[in-house]
Amino acid sequence: MKNKFGKLYGFVLALSFFAGLFVVSVPASAAGSYTLAVGDETTLYSNIPSRYAVTTVNWTSNNYQAVEITQHTNSYCKIRVNQYFSSPVIISCNYYYIDSFGGASYMRQGYTDFTIYISKSGGTGSTGSMTVSPSSVSLDLADGKPKVVTLKYDKGTAKTWNFGFLSENGCVELWEVWATGPIGTDEAEVYAKKPGTDTVTCILYADGQEIASAKLNVNVICSHKYDEGVVRVQPGPGKEGSMVYTCQVEGCGDQYEVSIPALPEEKKEDSEKEENNKEESSKEENSSKGNDKEKNSKENTNTSKKSETNKKNQSDKVTEKNIVKLSKESATIYPGQKLSLNIKNAKSGKKTWSSNKPKVASVDANGKVTAKKPGTAIISVKTGGKTLTCRVTVRKVFTASSSNISVSKGKKKTVTVTCSKKLKLKYVIKNKKIVSCAWKKMKGNNYKLIIRGKKKGKTSITLTNSFNQEKIKLTVKVR
Repeated sequence: MKNKFGKLYGFVLALSFFAGLFVVSVPASAAGSYTLAVGDETTLYSNIPSRYAVTTVNWTSNNYQAVEITQHTNSYCKIRVNQYFSSPVIISCNYYYIDSFGGASYMRQGYTDFTIYISKSGGTGSTGSMTVSPSSVSLDLADGKPKVVTLKYDKGTAKTWNFGFLSENGCVELWEVWATGPIGTDEAEVYAKKPGTDTVTCILYADGQEIASAKLNVNVICSHKYDEGVVRVQPGPGKEGSMVYTCQVEGCGDQYEVSIPALPEEKKEDSEKEENNKEESSKEENSSKGNDKEKNSKENTNTSKKSETNKKNQSDKVTEKNIVKLSKESATIYPGQKLSLNIKNAKSGKKTWSSNKPKVASVDANGKVTAKKPGTAIISVKTGGKTLTCRVTVRKVFTASSSNISVSKGKKKTVTVTCSKKLKLKYVIKNKKIVSCAWKKMKGNNYKLIIRGKKKGKTSITLTNSFNQEKIKLTVKVR
């Protein structure tokens, strides 16, 4: 009877094993704790008893961003510490093996936990420093010229690094000059966008993490270039008018208002006068009429003089309006954008247009300017013995903080995309099996592109803006 029961029990255990319904969990085997710094690597061993017939081994980390499993087998795994984390990180080794009991085979589950403490000091990229020189700059919005600042930094022993720039008030934008400059020193150009004071936070990223930052204080002024003015209120008899002048510098728009003198009032004389004394003699009446005629004659003379003065003022205004000049003295446009320049008060005759830097901005025979690439060009036109000029600044619509990105499999890397105006951006991944991407909106018109490594290899990501279809190509390597 006992023998039959034992066979039945063994049959049930075997059936449970093959059905995957009967799994027995056992306590963790002995494991240790480790204290590592950012950038350190080590090997952990599973210590599974050799008598076990192991079927499956899984290594897991409860914080992959802090501690990454770079390689694993049934007997060991290699880990690397990527960033500081205040709480301990647990690396677990879960395994399944076949055991025999009572003549039957069934599956058991075991696990081993390793505790990783991360220290703040030492290691790759655990500490860093950064300074900006000079720490404050002043710019003139009207001249369109950038100021160059020097970024001095210590990235530790990080393998990859890049910079990000965050403007508080949007008065300026920064572009990195040297994407692959000397290690420890970099440069950035500061461009004015609108008048005001601003503070820019310059951020140093090492191995995808922010490790240092520095502040740049900026003051933007504008040497205003006002237009010819627009009449806001027409003057009238006894009523002043007003004229408004607007600054034509892009990003400024400052205005000021001046008053226009009132027109002279028309004096009305009584056609009839009351007779205070009906007993006046006809002689006195005639004398009174004679005096009225003399007075009217003087008034007519004064009115004629005022009319001549008004005509002279109007003539002066007409002379001023006849000055030959360009519709714009300076302008800022973007690659691919066009700008039409017109000659005001031009007389008929030959007009010759030219550009001193046609590779930056070209101009055709009708004064239509086409932006080619970032830079500054002087557009000139010769007409009637005169040469008129317009300073054209061509700026990039958007830039990326880095064009060469290296990211680990299963990790994320952030690229800051700085936009000079409100844009819609899109990305195209050449090989979606290697990386995936997602946008994250930042303050102002800027974005962050989050790149996650999926598979070891090399691919590219092409960014395109909606304004002029300008493209930026990013090269990504997943290790």
